[in-house]
Amino acid sequence: MPEGPYPTATGSVPASHLHRKGDQNMTTSSDTADLVIPDLIVIGSGIAGLAAAQAAMSAGMSVMVIDKGRRIGGRVSTRRAHGFTFNHGAQFLTARHPDFIAACDHARQAGALADWQVAGRDALCGAPTMRD
Repeated sequence: MPEGPYPTATGSVPASHLHRKGDQNMTTSSDTADLVIPDLIVIGSGIAGLAAAQAAMSAGMSVMVIDKGRRIGGRVSTRRAHGFTFNHGAQFLTARHPDFIAACDHARQAGALADWQVAGRDALCGAPTMRD
């Protein structure tokens, strides 16, 4: 594994504290003085997990998000194979709740979402894809 530290929502984690699935020895150090213990640990980095983490951080909590996958997004993802691109999960999204509308507006201004028409309705899609 490459040398750390690796950034997290609460600070940084040294490489010696990161483990891959299937590691035989999950304990690498008896010294826990450098461990960061967050107020909240969110399991899953899909849209719900990321929204929960953002809400907790907005409330002043320190948060660590843990996911089994290699990327964030959960079921909202893009896969590429043999020159083709496939959106898995949500290919588009709509926003009706004022808080989600505000979050989508922020993502649109940052270039992460784009306007899209689906069956004559206004929708949003990831820019350039749901994952990227």
